[in-house]
Amino acid sequence: MTNGRTAQEILNSPEALRLREKRARLVAERSAALAEEQSRWDAEIATLERRTRTEIEEIDLGNGDTIAVWACLSADENRLLNYLQRAQAEIVAGRNPNEVSEEDAEALDEIQREIIELVTANPIITAEWLKENPDRFATQDVLVASIGYYARMGERVERAARARSFRGK
Repeated sequence: MTNGRTAQEILNSPEALRLREKRARLVAERSAALAEEQSRWDAEIATLERRTRTEIEEIDLGNGDTIAVWACLSADENRLLNYLQRAQAEIVAGRNPNEVSEEDAEALDEIQREIIELVTANPIITAEWLKENPDRFATQDVLVASIGYYARMGERVERAARARSFRGK
């Protein structure tokens, strides 16, 4: 017994009951807020996943013609792209790409076709299609698509860096 009341009287007092009801409301509000935030986070994850499958940008080929490239590659696609770039650099090894052997030139062409397949959104444009149909496209156009992809990614990185530099510490 404390101050003349039993433990049960204290726990069942009107004040204790009001506080328990208030606690229950606060816990319910907090849970609802967390659930609301969780749906926000889930939506952001869904957006990131969707963007690797659907986000494209148009690269201007000139005269109003465009070609679609992926704006967001997945981590696996980025690893493959990085590998292909390293393979190109290793084959060229500081030489002028126009002065490599015929075998090296063929390997560089194959790598470039794989890069174009990876960065372009059109499912018909595959490395095989490019190899089998050299007369159906201008080499310059697919190179513009590839270079345009790199330029767009560089622009995105620059925008992100500028936005970050404006944030307070």
